[in-house]
Amino acid sequence: MSFTPLKSPFLTPEIELSEFVLPAVLPDDIGTLKCLLQAQQDAMGVIRQQAMREAHNYIIRMIEQSVLARHRMFGVSS
Repeated sequence: MSFTPLKSPFLTPEIELSEFVLPAVLPDDIGTLKCLLQAQQDAMGVIRQQAMREAHNYIIRMIEQSVLARHRMFGVSS
């Protein structure tokens, strides 16, 4: 009766912001800066959604492991 260790998305974040990279020199145009800021916020929103999904899946797995352990310990015995 052994459980496989599950990796926690909270301990080792593997999410990187590789989709959006700021240019080395920022433009002076306000409109262009607004577009860059919006693109950066959109990219961060995607990362947050992915992190929330991973956290949700992790919690669901932990609940399932708990239910399974409780059933093995106190379930129907022959």
